[in-house]
Amino acid sequence: MGVPEASPAPARARGRAGRRLPDAGELPAHLPRGSDRGGVSGRHLVPALHPRGAGADHPRAPDRRKAGRGPLLRAQPASGARGRAGGARAPQRTRPRGARALRAALLRGREHVELGAVDAVAEGAAGIAISRGGALKAYAHHDPNEDGALLALGDAGVLVAVADGHHGFEAAEVALEYVATHPAPHWTEPGTVRPASWARQAAAVLEDANRAILGERGARDEGYGPRTTLALALVRPAEGQLFYAALGDSRLYVADAEGVRDVGAPPAGGAAFLGQDAAAGAALAARAAVGQLPLAGLRAVVLASDGLTQPGIGVDDPCGAIAQALGAAAGEPAPLRPLAAARGLAERACAAHRRRRSGDNVACAVVWLELESAAG
Repeated sequence: MGVPEASPAPARARGRAGRRLPDAGELPAHLPRGSDRGGVSGRHLVPALHPRGAGADHPRAPDRRKAGRGPLLRAQPASGARGRAGGARAPQRTRPRGARALRAALLRGREHVELGAVDAVAEGAAGIAISRGGALKAYAHHDPNEDGALLALGDAGVLVAVADGHHGFEAAEVALEYVATHPAPHWTEPGTVRPASWARQAAAVLEDANRAILGERGARDEGYGPRTTLALALVRPAEGQLFYAALGDSRLYVADAEGVRDVGAPPAGGAAFLGQDAAAGAALAARAAVGQLPLAGLRAVVLASDGLTQPGIGVDDPCGAIAQALGAAAGEPAPLRPLAAARGLAERACAAHRRRRSGDNVACAVVWLELESAAG
């Protein structure tokens, strides 16, 4: 069961259990599929979103909730058991007896718009947190909170992701819902990800998420439309590997006995976003940091949007702030450490915003690897 935690600000009602993310439809058959998806579906995601401000949702969404209602935690079937349009069933894998469904939580920025509040949720070894920020944004923007964070746990892996939307919350939300619906169930099952195939699978997911965002914009796009960063980390204990991909300025860090280091810095060449153009997977991967690391010796994996790292807005020393948040969380009972670390990191970002009187949205995710090793 997830462990949602309210902010120290006035309490807000939580979303009711059992709500689900929108189910997916089909991608049109004529769209190109040049990248190797390694078994990951490329289906399109949700009915069209409409940019209407904080708390808005597409009209057919089954999980519409008011802003501030808290995280959505749900179980999802294995990737091989999902249906296809027209009543046809996808080929089904035989799941081992006793295998658990995917457990996932998604924090959407449009549902977390109270200035200074931090909302967090944890499941197993993973924790995510989100905040509108500690101070008002000093730059032009569309929505109060355009970030998002995701966690997903399956029998063979833990996936976390953060997204920082630009020109509205839609692109970040579409990207994270795509990841939750398609690669997450597949990547967290046994035998689905190998070191030799990771770069191709990551490129395919970036391509399909990019296509989903462009498809949602459709004819509504007027010039510089919604777009987003995306950083994701996949922990696979059986393979002893951390797989990651980061596009844009949302960053990925690892902590070990020597400290915290940034391993998700984007390649040189300026900002890159999903939704920026109709690039193929290989081109998107070339703009991203895509790689893998051995899990041996790692203590934690951390993702953060630039509400933590932006010069003049976020903390002066992101690696130092992460080390402090992890150190403080280490004093908590073991099951609460991922939650405490994610929440503590977001709170440090908000404190920097208040000190500078210039804010930004912040989303972060933590995988506490000592817990994952014990669970494995």
